[in-house]
Amino acid sequence: MLFPTSLVILGTALLGITSAAPQDREEREERGGRRTRVRQNNVDALAAATLPSSCLPPPSQGLRLKYLSIGHGTQNYTCDLSNPTSKPVAIGAVADLLDASSGLSRGESHLSDQTRRAYFQSNLPAYGEHFFNNANPSRPVFKAGGDIFIGRRADGISSCPAPENAFKGVNREGAVDWLRLVDAGGSKGLSEVYRVVTAGGKAPATCGGRGQKAIFEVRYATQYWLYGA
Repeated sequence: MLFPTSLVILGTALLGITSAAPQDREEREERGGRRTRVRQNNVDALAAATLPSSCLPPPSQGLRLKYLSIGHGTQNYTCDLSNPTSKPVAIGAVADLLDASSGLSRGESHLSDQTRRAYFQSNLPAYGEHFFNNANPSRPVFKAGGDIFIGRRADGISSCPAPENAFKGVNREGAVDWLRLVDAGGSKGLSEVYRVVTAGGKAPATCGGRGQKAIFEVRYATQYWLYGA
């Protein structure tokens, strides 16, 4: 629910924010059965942000960066324990979306450090969530600030291996690939999502490890760049 314009103007005046200050917006959304305040990213800083360089194609023409989030959660997998040489199968991910826009002014290196720290813990405010659709496990879902994205892998080049210097996780499992996702239908306010600057999250090479479970999680953190018109 958007706050009435009159209240926004009054709140801005009370905080002593001039008209030249960067624009922020606040909304409320339903999450987990409770009302949660959602602080949207700084609009001016987002407009000037540049996606980290990789093999992925740039965002489609006409799109703008609406949210720069650090995802903090787990990549989820299953294993066929009857076949130790089989490979783990990805079954989705669950993550909180943390507002990383405050770090934009301090540069790409600072954002990378924030992402690595978020692998362990972060005090950045959460304003959204990422999960997979139970009805269609191949469809990643992102919710942030009243917008929703239901994605699929982009045609053409949709993934890149994480750089060699990426943080591989506490167990040296490796960092998951960088991705480009596009709207699979049913999205609102968002058209493309990039997963870049990944930390951890990769499954073991096979299911034959000692103590391997049939269903397991691997901790990860990453930057999610969410674009819309």
